[in-house]
Amino acid sequence: MFLPFPVVALPQIKLTAEIGLDNPIGVGILHAMFQLSFSVLLYSAYLRSIPVELEESARIDGASTWQIFWRIILPLLGPMNATVGIFAFLASWTRRLTAAWSVAVLLPTIGSLPRRASSRRLLFTAL
Repeated sequence: MFLPFPVVALPQIKLTAEIGLDNPIGVGILHAMFQLSFSVLLYSAYLRSIPVELEESARIDGASTWQIFWRIILPLLGPMNATVGIFAFLASWTRRLTAAWSVAVLLPTIGSLPRRASSRRLLFTAL
């Protein structure tokens, strides 16, 4: 079952604060946790599309399980590794920009004094 981000985010953030990971490393761990379910979904769908005959033919040729993985399966996962990496980066970047936007636009009183002064000048010159 897929749960939307806001439903999952608050309990995860509270949990990381309780165990002392309310720092940049904890934020990185949170981003990885939120991306993990989608990544597993992509990997499992891609691995199911790889024909079983490839593994069977390698087994007949005398390859062990690790040789099959390292020499056949892992090279075939190259495009999916790139896809998962791109999706993870975009999701993390979007969350960062959303947070920065919400602080800058929705909470303009948090800004520094020069920023507030410059925004007032722009407001008065526009009128």
